[in-house]
Amino acid sequence: MFMNAVILESPERKLVMWYKCNEKKALGLTKAQIARELGLDIKTVRKYLRMSDSEPFDGTRATGGATDENTNERAPNQKTSGRTGL
Repeated sequence: MFMNAVILESPERKLVMWYKCNEKKALGLTKAQIARELGLDIKTVRKYLRMSDSEPFDGTRATGGATDENTNERAPNQKTSGRTGL
């Protein structure tokens, strides 16, 4: 059922699965149906459907802006949990 996606390396597999998820969504399947058909977790399907069309190619992913990509530090406008001393 997975076709050749199982033997592909991670970036190629990611691209194939991203394409398949979007193809099935365009056919009207729900995230749960897509997950069952492709053997993926529903969270993974959700992640692929959120990706823009360039993300599977360039290795970036939408994270909501919680960290600065270059420094891996929290962005200044992000709130912290308020818990200290842990």
